[in-house]
Amino acid sequence: MIPEINLINEAKMTLTTLKPNLINDLEATMENAFSVAEVAERLGVTPRTVVRWIREKIAFPNAYQKNPFIKTSPFVVPLADLEDFEQKRRTGG
Repeated sequence: MIPEINLINEAKMTLTTLKPNLINDLEATMENAFSVAEVAERLGVTPRTVVRWIREKIAFPNAYQKNPFIKTSPFVVPLADLEDFEQKRRTGG
């Protein structure tokens, strides 16, 4: 087995032992989240604009980086944040 995959599997087993539902919670969260490119396409803006909105706290308050320890890790936007943004955009709020 590739060492990186083995390390990931060991980490999953450790996390599952410490908090049994953590992996399921994370996987469920990822299913209800969008990449910056997906958000940009849905809103008709550039990915750079979406990243700026996230960094400047203009929109998507619960957006997070896939790997917070890597500065260049891509952002992920939860579905609820995207829907809130779209609602505010429609109503002018």
